Amino acid sequence: MVPGDVPIGSASRWRSGRPGRYGRWLAIIVGILVLFHLAGGWYFSSEIHSSALEPDPSTTDLDIPVVKVRNGSVTLSTVDGPDELLIPGVWGLAWATGYGQLTELVTSDEEEVTWQLDVLTGTAPQAGELSDLDVKAYPGDPMLAHGLAFTDAAYTSSLGENPAWFIEGDNPTWVVLVHGNGLTRRDVLKPLPTIVEGGYPALVITYRNHPLAPADPSGRLQYGITEWKDLEAAVEFALGEGAEDVVLVGYSMGGGIVASFLYQSPLADRVRGVVLDAPMLDLGAAVDLGAENRSLPLIGLPIPDTLTATAKWMAGMRYDVEWEVLDYLERADEMDAPILLFHGEEDDIVPVETSDELARLLPDLVTYHRVANAQHLESWNLDPAEYERLLSQFLAGL
Repeated sequence: MVPGDVPIGSASRWRSGRPGRYGRWLAIIVGILVLFHLAGGWYFSSEIHSSALEPDPSTTDLDIPVVKVRNGSVTLSTVDGPDELLIPGVWGLAWATGYGQLTELVTSDEEEVTWQLDVLTGTAPQAGELSDLDVKAYPGDPMLAHGLAFTDAAYTSSLGENPAWFIEGDNPTWVVLVHGNGLTRRDVLKPLPTIVEGGYPALVITYRNHPLAPADPSGRLQYGITEWKDLEAAVEFALGEGAEDVVLVGYSMGGGIVASFLYQSPLADRVRGVVLDAPMLDLGAAVDLGAENRSLPLIGLPIPDTLTATAKWMAGMRYDVEWEVLDYLERADEMDAPILLFHGEEDDIVPVETSDELARLLPDLVTYHRVANAQHLESWNLDPAEYERLLSQFLAGL
């Protein structure tokens, strides 16, 4: 045989064998991808479900060391601390024996930061004690937070009795405030003084799955699909007590509840205005954002969009999650009340783009304030005076 010659038939065998090998490799790769998406989709769809079964509680994690306390100021360690420690504004600070507010950033370096501290409850913290930064900024209830007298009220929904805080006022328009899915009314303590100063009666409500309220029959959060009925019962209560109309205030998931109420309730025409702060108007978009901020277990790589889509599809199949219904932007053209809208540009829980879209869809109704550097529900914290001015101006304009 001449060197370089190919035996008769060998080339054809090589050519005919190559597609077979490529086909097997392709089948293996496709199988791995299918298995990855099925297993990953099952895992993450279970997480979506568990987050609805176990709402994000308002917990206090004491993990910020107090370095020293002196003359109305507190020095805190910034090592592994939250970004907010270095952002001027007003923040809550909790420790084992008390609660206070960080009101003015004094000095900071690579390891420590010093703030003016107003102790609101309990005794001052001590050097060496652990503390926790709190976006809610106020402790307890309206009296403890602001010295506002209130009564413990209750209104009855289809599931039973729901507790509420009620603060009296002379205005015939009541303000009904709806907290987020942390299951606490402390979410809405920040704007209360502005509302009360305007003479508006304020009703701070709870809804199903709150520890003091009835449970949803499904056993999980419905992100507004069923909770709007409790808001409707609260509005009925206000009207029954003499309110002529209402302003609805929704924080985070509370914003989704407000939107669902506006679409579903025959009492929507009694709504004079709406205030939304970082509203969850599209649960699917919030899940997408959460996936973007996470990585795959063990290997640490970003979660592919295809895996997120698979997990959402599986959650719909396994747990009847109605993603289309939970996109409240799809029906935004049904809203007809003026809306004051706040959203932080750095929100890593509810995407600011959903509020951008609401403002785009309803330019004649929405007064939008996109707050730079603010994370979830932090628009007030970064500039309380401006937030309260805008809120007061909006209410007066109604």
